[in-house]
Amino acid sequence: MRLERLQREEYIESLGIEDYNASFEAVTGYRSTRWQRAVSDFCAIPSRCGMTRSSALKKSLGIKASQAKRADALALFRASEYDDAFPATR
Repeated sequence: MRLERLQREEYIESLGIEDYNASFEAVTGYRSTRWQRAVSDFCAIPSRCGMTRSSALKKSLGIKASQAKRADALALFRASEYDDAFPATR
């Protein structure tokens, strides 16, 4: 695993790229600016990003903030209720 990491680091250095995002784009071909634009568009609707922790827990997981456990964070961050806003084709 260390050898693979070293090889990846050497490859990135050979490209002359020092920025993490630029190296990710160079290696994967995925443009992070597309993701940033999608998130900005999504959050332009206040009802989607203006939610409090308590209301997010209630809406997403159906629990009160006082009932939440550390393990609930993964399910909350998954935010599957927003899947329709991010179609796989885009």
